[in-house]
Amino acid sequence: MKLPKIKSSGFTLVELMIVIAIIAVLSVVGVTVFSGIQKDARDARRKADIDAVSSAMEANYGKTTAGQYKAMATSFFAEGAFPVDPVNTTVATDGQCPGVCKYCVREGASAQTPGACTIALGAVTTSVPSGGANAYWMVCANLEKTAGTFYCRGNQQ
Repeated sequence: MKLPKIKSSGFTLVELMIVIAIIAVLSVVGVTVFSGIQKDARDARRKADIDAVSSAMEANYGKTTAGQYKAMATSFFAEGAFPVDPVNTTVATDGQCPGVCKYCVREGASAQTPGACTIALGAVTTSVPSGGANAYWMVCANLEKTAGTFYCRGNQQ
């Protein structure tokens, strides 16, 4: 008499562990790549915002007093508000840089040097850049993808 063959079905523990390990590796790679893409997108938004501030200042050059920039105002922007950082959506005060403040302004009577936003610099708010006697200004943004990098635009006149 022949014994019936028992057919086993299902997966062994080793096979299940291999599949779980592969899924874990793919998940880690996916999260890492996605995180970098998000940082790139936020940095692109920051650059566009700085370009918008610079363009707004240039568009209002000489409108109040010949040869001078008009002070920054919310009316310069279609949204009726200043651009804010995509991560930190509140307008930061000077004491919050560089942690919260991503957009900052350097201004004065002489040409300004581009640089990262620090605690010594004000944020883009009403009347900053102030224009007028401070004929030179530079608007900067701290970038997220690579620590210590920044993007700046200055006066063209």
